[in-house]
Amino acid sequence: MLLAIKNKDIDSLKKYTTKQNLFLPNNSPLHVAISSKSGIQILSYLLSLGYNINETNVFLKICKYTFFMLVFLFFLHYACIFDDVDAISFLLKNGANPTCVNGQTANDLTYGRNTNEIILSFMSVVDDISKLFTNQELTDLEIKTASESVFAHSLIVKLRLEIDDLTTLLIILKSYLANEVKIFMKWVYGETPNEEETEKICSILEKIGINKEKFNEKTGRNGLLKDLIRLFQIEESKDFKIISEGIEINIHKVILLARSELYRGMFLSVNDKSNKVSDYSRKKPETVQALVNFLYTENLDPNLPKDILEELHDAHDYYQLSPHSSLPFLLDSLLDSN
Repeated sequence: MLLAIKNKDIDSLKKYTTKQNLFLPNNSPLHVAISSKSGIQILSYLLSLGYNINETNVFLKICKYTFFMLVFLFFLHYACIFDDVDAISFLLKNGANPTCVNGQTANDLTYGRNTNEIILSFMSVVDDISKLFTNQELTDLEIKTASESVFAHSLIVKLRLEIDDLTTLLIILKSYLANEVKIFMKWVYGETPNEEETEKICSILEKIGINKEKFNEKTGRNGLLKDLIRLFQIEESKDFKIISEGIEINIHKVILLARSELYRGMFLSVNDKSNKVSDYSRKKPETVQALVNFLYTENLDPNLPKDILEELHDAHDYYQLSPHSSLPFLLDSLLDSN
C-alpha cells in the first residue's frame, strides 16, 4: 500500500487499502502521501476514506544519536514541513485549519517561503473579523466588567455564541476583569487562544451552557467560517444593501466593515445612517453578488462564468479586500480549470 502511494499508483492503492492499514500509529498513508508528494489524486482518495483533516497524528521523528521522539502533527503542518504547495492548497481547500497551534502554526512553519502566502490567504477571514474587535470601530455593545467597559459588535457575539438575548452573558461578564473579557472576546472574533486562555474562555462558556466540544468546533478559521456561512443564510438580519444596476444585494454592514477597506472608509468618514449605497464598480450584479458571497464563505461557485471570474479579479482591488485575501488564489485556480 505504501509503495503504491510512493509510486503514485492509484489503482494499486485502491486494491490494497484496508481499514487496518489506513490508520497506522505513525507514518500513516496520508503522511506518506504528503512526504512523497504523491499528488492530489492520491491525497483526495485517502482523505475520502475517513481521515479527520484537523486531528493530530503521531509522526515518528529520528533525532541525533538514534533517539526517537513522537511528534504530534496536523497533516497541514506536515505538508508545510515538506513545503508542498499542492498538498498545502489541497488540505486548506478541504477544511484544514491554518490557525491550529501545535508548538508552531502553519504560518510559522512556512515563514519566508513561497508557501507562506497560501497560508496567509486562507487566514485572511480570521484577520478581518479579528480586527473588528481590535479597531473598536462602530461597536454597538457595551460590556461592563469589574474594572472597565469592553465594547463589541452584538451581531458577532450573538452569531458566535448562538444566542439571541445577551442579557445573561452581560451579567456573567460583570464579575470578570476587563483583560479576561478581552481574551474571551478575541476568541469570539476568531482568534485561536493558547492553553491558559482556553481555560478562562471555557469557564465563561460553561456558565452560558456551551461545553468544551462546542468550543473546539468554533475555534479557529473553520469554526469562524461555519458561523459566517450561517450568517450569510439569515436574510432577515441583513441590514445593508448594495445597489448594482438597480438590483439590491443584501449584506450585513459589519461584514463590509470587516472585509472591505473601501466600505470601512466610507462608514467611518461619512456620517450617513443610510442602509444602502449604489455600486460604482461598473461590475455586473452577478459579479457583485459573487463577491458578497465570498466575503461570508471564503469560497466561489466553481460554475461561475469566465467573464464573472475575470471581473472578480478587478473587484478584489476595487473593494480593497485584504492583500492576503484568498480570492486571487481561488480565481486563478478556477480560471486555470476552465
